[in-house]
Amino acid sequence: MKIFSKMFILILMFISIASIFAGCGGNREVRDFTKAQKMIANLNSYTTVAEIVVKGNKLIESYVVKQYFVYPNKYRLEVISPDERKGKITIYDGEKLFINHPLIKQATILNIKEVEDMGMFLGNFAKNLFSGEDVNLEIKKDESFEYVVIKACIVDGNRYRKNQTLYIDRKANIPVKMEITDENDDVVVTVYYKDFEYNVDIEDTMFKIEDIKS
Repeated sequence: MKIFSKMFILILMFISIASIFAGCGGNREVRDFTKAQKMIANLNSYTTVAEIVVKGNKLIESYVVKQYFVYPNKYRLEVISPDERKGKITIYDGEKLFINHPLIKQATILNIKEVEDMGMFLGNFAKNLFSGEDVNLEIKKDESFEYVVIKACIVDGNRYRKNQTLYIDRKANIPVKMEITDENDDVVVTVYYKDFEYNVDIEDTMFKIEDIKS
């Protein structure tokens, strides 16, 4: 049901893209936009090393994590740096959030259905993209890459977390970074993806809170 619904919307979006670029020499754009959206539609799992930069009112915080994700909302974060956070593990199994910080010998389990951290995961981006609301597509380039850039409105977002913009390497068709912007379109969170592995097998034990706690 998940893939059917996503692919159905993907077909509708393809028709829309084709109509936009028809007659404008945009066959390559149509192909690359569709390829990128199909990659997102077929996303079931991934692992990556992610650098996450969070901009607050006064401070900019940066940390690096190993990120595991299984559709629709299971995830695991293992902090690599900075040193004061190294070894911290955060797990969400779809219902409960588990946080273990070995340096301060503290573990917490929270019974919650939704977590703010979901915004930094591609599965959350896919949900927003295929809601079909306020999606923008364009091609951008810098000195290193050409990107397929997809911007989507965050479902149930707020003034501080309004939109997500995903930058996909146009040639390799893998995510490079994601930006989360506020109502003023200012970037408040940036996630840089490295060593991205698409649709890999991830053992379910990685998300078993009871096993880790014991």
